[in-house]
Amino acid sequence: MIALAAGILLAVFLFSPTNTINSGWGFEKDGLLTAKLSAPKYLKSLSDAAGDWTTKRPDSKRSLVARLREYSRGCAKLIEAPNAQLTNVDRKWLVETCTKWKGDIDRLIKDLESDVKSFSTGLEEGDALAERMKVVLRDKAIELA
Repeated sequence: MIALAAGILLAVFLFSPTNTINSGWGFEKDGLLTAKLSAPKYLKSLSDAAGDWTTKRPDSKRSLVARLREYSRGCAKLIEAPNAQLTNVDRKWLVETCTKWKGDIDRLIKDLESDVKSFSTGLEEGDALAERMKVVLRDKAIELA
């Protein structure tokens, strides 16, 4: 009986959504921020990660807010990462740029939650922001190559 109860508790813990291992997407992708790459390749990989936004399309305001929160959390991790692949000047640029993007994402979340923006407007703005992030990071990678 005790073994059965322990097995059930273990299954609940392992398969609970709050305890599942995050395979990561965007800037939270496993190994992305610690990859030993040249600066241009690192920035290109960050550009690709920014493009991960389009891999899962939210279908409601609630799922859009959840997706934006994940994106914001990824930006926070990028901001806090050592970004050792970059020079001090490029690292400062990345942190300042991503801090601005995170602020834009967080404002969009707030506008969606307070019904200032509709789902369709929020999705459109989220798409535009993700595309801008992707292009800016790609262009910086090209500049440093």
